[in-house]
Amino acid sequence: MLLFKFRISEDTPLCSIHAWPRWMPGFIRRLSMTLAPLKRIYLADHVIASNRDPSPVISHEATHFERAWIYGPWLWLARYVFDRRFRLEEECWGEAAEAVARIEMRLEPTTDDELLEFVSAPRLHGWQFPYYTAARETEVLVMILDRIRLIRKNMPA
Repeated sequence: MLLFKFRISEDTPLCSIHAWPRWMPGFIRRLSMTLAPLKRIYLADHVIASNRDPSPVISHEATHFERAWIYGPWLWLARYVFDRRFRLEEECWGEAAEAVARIEMRLEPTTDDELLEFVSAPRLHGWQFPYYTAARETEVLVMILDRIRLIRKNMPA
């Protein structure tokens, strides 16, 4: 079901935001996902059903969409699926964009310690990072914090 359309940047085509179709298996509908070659972002059922603003999740997925379109949507998708390091890098960018959106909405605190607590949430240990171990946690958190700082530095005042 189409929810709305928008353009992420001048460099990307019109993107449509969708709810997953009901016939899609439940394990897929639990995920928000960017399918750049189809110019679509799908939001997880729980994101749509909640009373909270979905902007942070949309920011996360829009970051994937924009980066995929610049990289080449089919090539980006193939690398995301098959290259673990690439997927980790892309998820760090997505998590950073989501954190910045939450900060801008005043849903999350702004100190580094509080940001670390936010980005070290259990979801980082989920399906995207099956190889993710506690030994890599510091590296991943530093990567995300660096990206948050970069995004915030480049935002208009």
